[in-house]
Amino acid sequence: MDCLTGGELLEVSGYFVAPTVYTNVPATSQLWMEEVFGPVLVSTTFTNDAEAIRLANDSKFALAATIVSADETAALEMALQIKAGHIWINEQQIVLPEAGWGGFKQSGIGRELGGDGLSAYQKSKHVLLTD
Repeated sequence: MDCLTGGELLEVSGYFVAPTVYTNVPATSQLWMEEVFGPVLVSTTFTNDAEAIRLANDSKFALAATIVSADETAALEMALQIKAGHIWINEQQIVLPEAGWGGFKQSGIGRELGGDGLSAYQKSKHVLLTD
């Protein structure tokens, strides 16, 4: 595993690290297996799309994923197979307030934002009256 950039503690009030990128991270690494929140990117290589999908899905977490590809059709096919709550393809990690936000597996406890998030605050009632 290599630290391409960052990793230093920033000398400010609180607990902050510089944006950090790790390459060649093995699938057995705690960095790979845990859901890290912060300016940290872990990456590895793969030989084909099937292996990339397997690596992406081999996790107990599934909040979000990013696919970067010159082949938009292949990227869309991969997105359909990756189990994550939000997937970006060749895009910044934009979160739209009108779209539901939340993960699968052990990432999250439901949905926030959009109609999906609003439904958590609503209750439905069914009333049936027969003659």
